[in-house]
Amino acid sequence: MSISVSIVIPYRLSSNKALLWTQVRVSSDELCGLREFPGGKVDPGETPLMAALREVREETGVMIEDCELFKTYNFKEDLNLNVYMYNDKDILFSREEYKDIGELSSNLDQIMPNNQIILHDLYQHFKK
Repeated sequence: MSISVSIVIPYRLSSNKALLWTQVRVSSDELCGLREFPGGKVDPGETPLMAALREVREETGVMIEDCELFKTYNFKEDLNLNVYMYNDKDILFSREEYKDIGELSSNLDQIMPNNQIILHDLYQHFKK
């Protein structure tokens, strides 16, 4: 059975730099303390977009109304990861948690494993 997960990547463009918002994972597993993007499982009856918006609200307290699909990843054979982008022009997310994409890319040991692949694709996307 396949699991569908949606995440949202809040971003800002500042002085020709891409800044990405991440949070520190709080959990009881080996991934605790790593940086991740807000998101979670798609519940029955939800679309991936609905799940993305709900998860952002639950995990960050920030209500956004829409975001843009960046890409869907198929990790292993049972995980579909829907990645959405949110241009945070109004700076709804805390400024302190925004990190330069180059800085994040240089510290991959601090990033969730699946998010490392996404980060690489985002780096290529913003490099254009």
